[in-house]
Amino acid sequence: MYCQHLVSLAIAMALMGLVACESTTPQADYTKELLRVATAEAGQIPAVKDRFRRYLNVADAQIENGERIEARQTLDVAEAELRSSTPEDFDRHTCLAGWVSLSELYSNAYRDYEHDIWVSVDNNAHAKAALKQAIDMLHSIQPESLRAYFIRSIARQIREISGETDACKALVEGAGWAGQIQNLRERQRAYRHIACDLFACQDVSDARDVLRRDPDPAWRTDTLVGLTMNYRGQVPFLRQFTPIMVTNGPGALSPSEKSGTPDTRPSEDDFGTPLDYRSNFAPEQQPRQ
Repeated sequence: MYCQHLVSLAIAMALMGLVACESTTPQADYTKELLRVATAEAGQIPAVKDRFRRYLNVADAQIENGERIEARQTLDVAEAELRSSTPEDFDRHTCLAGWVSLSELYSNAYRDYEHDIWVSVDNNAHAKAALKQAIDMLHSIQPESLRAYFIRSIARQIREISGETDACKALVEGAGWAGQIQNLRERQRAYRHIACDLFACQDVSDARDVLRRDPDPAWRTDTLVGLTMNYRGQVPFLRQFTPIMVTNGPGALSPSEKSGTPDTRPSEDDFGTPLDYRSNFAPEQQPRQ
């Protein structure tokens, strides 16, 4: 681990040297200079998880500052950290969030959203590669019911990278995993929100089929009416997640919810665990030391 730290620090210092020639005039962009120094400082952080998060923070700031090339270089260093990490460095959720966040930031760094074009010959290869790592990791999770808690967040990034058709395929697969959730209320909540995401993609047929996985027609009717009331007009795809409250494993419920009583009332409760950058690694999400 010490050697990995030294390699990471060396890469960060080399990164500084690569862009140093761009700021040799008195009119140098001092914001760029600050971020260059921040990259070097991040390389000296001993804990892999903290070092990785700071690299993402720097890359995000570089993207906001219009420094796309520098941001890509910083993300390359962050990706190397994640690839060389061990299970002791990252828990499952953080590792999944790391790959999704890398895909998200790579996408931002390589794409000109104002003109809706990819600004590099690499196109979105880096974003796709990071997303594939997340998808492969998702498929390795056991039991399969746990995968349902992550599929909506991953589907959001699939939509950004590959489009709505692939996102819908992922959501339908996630509904199959959700069907293995033992608690009825929790399973229905999963169906409801996955169906909502499919409706947002104009995939009415698959959304209907997801809801029909539950045998109760009264619940299905109430859910459809509730979706109409709650999402009248243009339905936003995968609105910002509210992390589910977990007390004993994913989706743990309070004693009053464990009775198995069907949930026939449309609810504002969200379902799933967020894996996006803002929810997991952005500075405002971290407690003060």
